[in-house]
Amino acid sequence: MSIEIKIHYYEVIEAVELYIKENHGLDVDLDIYSENCVLAEGLVEVEYRELEPVYKKHKNGKVVKSQYGHPVVDRENSNYAKKHLDFDERASFVFNINNKSGW
Repeated sequence: MSIEIKIHYYEVIEAVELYIKENHGLDVDLDIYSENCVLAEGLVEVEYRELEPVYKKHKNGKVVKSQYGHPVVDRENSNYAKKHLDFDERASFVFNINNKSGW
């Protein structure tokens, strides 16, 4: 059995504001819908890296396939590209926690 914990946009923004205040001594308003919002771009972005796969090839140029028929990724030559997505009131962090302790 697992427990789902969901942290919504406003809770994340509040936690980040508190972190900035405690660790950097700045009292900021990061709510993009507030008149006092201090965000330069007017939005919160999540930056992440996504693998842009390069597939292994035989000498004849055909793609190498696994025993299941899927293309084999050449991890040494594949790159990670920076990508962004907007973090707004539609977004939340979701954690599914396994119940190993029996609570």
